[in-house]
Amino acid sequence: PQDKDIRSKKMAELCNKMQREYANSFVGETVSVLIERSIGENLYEGHMTNYVKVHVKSEKDISHTIIDAEIKEQKDGILYS
Repeated sequence: PQDKDIRSKKMAELCNKMQREYANSFVGETVSVLIERSIGENLYEGHMTNYVKVHVKSEKDISHTIIDAEIKEQKDGILYS
């Protein structure tokens, strides 16, 4: 059981690393994002067509719209515009 836990932890770490690297490949790109909901004041959450999560700042309500967003950075697998 201990070996199984160690392998499981290593696989989870590798998965997270690969997710961050994949998300990083979009930094500097303009991508299409389906904005799904507001998650804070002037902050919205959506997904790209490949299901990568994107957070977008906007002063107007952009919920339930598709926008082109320039990706500025990635943190923990989430892209920020």
